Amino acid sequence: MNEQADAAFLSTSSILWFIYIILESAFSLAFSQPAYYSGLQNGPGGRNLQQQKRNVTRMISLILAEKIFSLFLMMFMGYAVVHWGLLHAEDSFIFLPYGCMVDEFQHIMYQQPDLTPDERNAVWLELEKKYRPWNKFGDLPFYGRGAGWQRQLHIFECPFYYIDYCLATAIALQFFVASLKDHKDAWQRYMKLTNLAGMATYTELAESAGMKAPFTKGSLTELSRAVADWIEQHQVS
Repeated sequence: MNEQADAAFLSTSSILWFIYIILESAFSLAFSQPAYYSGLQNGPGGRNLQQQKRNVTRMISLILAEKIFSLFLMMFMGYAVVHWGLLHAEDSFIFLPYGCMVDEFQHIMYQQPDLTPDERNAVWLELEKKYRPWNKFGDLPFYGRGAGWQRQLHIFECPFYYIDYCLATAIALQFFVASLKDHKDAWQRYMKLTNLAGMATYTELAESAGMKAPFTKGSLTELSRAVADWIEQHQVS
């Protein structure tokens, strides 16, 4: 009996793992292509692609890959991707405070370059309390002393780039909410935004699709409530 149960468990696990690999592969493809497509659309040979700012190309990719594409999978594949879709929604939601924390940490480091290693760690711990107060590190040897920032390679390799993820995610999440109400309309607005990429600023692109730039007062509060409500309603056991 135990052998049969073990075999059934392994079989089910293998199937779920196979589905996961397929979804992640499709997600990666959807994530990488839209920005290149928008460049080709707006200039012969993609000439305008180089003119697009990083936050614009990141936004174009995130909207399709993480929001509209995720909903598409959930609509057509049902329960098999409920966990996957919920995971991506939650990850995007809780990423925003972390991305802002990384950005503020970098600003402080460049404004105070003479801080000691311990002082840098202390700054990170204070930011953890500000942006992610739910994290309790206790006596963990690495995170507990505030060294968590050292694992974020963007800080070392491409300073001040990380905030672009937040700018992109803020718009992508709005598209996600819009697609829940009217998927066809959200897709049309996405295509309008994509066709303007390379010819408009980040804020102009957001406005062209009827979205609010995160600099707009109250926009993040409104967005957070909408996403939090969706996540709460779609919890799975």
